[in-house]
Amino acid sequence: MRNSTERFKQIYFPPPVKNRFSLLTFIIGLINVAVAFVPSVPQKWKLSIFILYCTFLVVLYIRGMIDNNQLLLEKIDNLEKEKINLKSNRDGLIEQYHKDKKEISELKSQIHEQENFRLIVCTILPLEVVRELFERQRLLNLNNKESEKSDDK
Repeated sequence: MRNSTERFKQIYFPPPVKNRFSLLTFIIGLINVAVAFVPSVPQKWKLSIFILYCTFLVVLYIRGMIDNNQLLLEKIDNLEKEKINLKSNRDGLIEQYHKDKKEISELKSQIHEQENFRLIVCTILPLEVVRELFERQRLLNLNNKESEKSDDK
């Protein structure tokens, strides 16, 4: 219920109209007070001021509605642009996901091939040679990690 009331206020009495109405009402109110305290002002002038006030209210209301419609159309355009940007971002992320998925599957197959190679090497070569190979590989991995640390610094 509250949301529909807010929409009603936004459509039939938009913010651009509120500000202008309050300013105009304040100015006309000051003029009316000044005219009311001066007895020598003819009644015709008071009526003219009231008619002028009503005319300004109608003009301001119509102008405010036009301004509000323009603001709402700009918001709609901005939302459509954001929607297009979000769609292109989403498409780019999906494309990147598929590339990464393909790369991950390739890496998994490489790991699987390396494990198979290791098993074949372990079954063919004697146990002493296999231990020596694993020890050398461990030392090479340690050296690589140390060199990466020194490069980072």
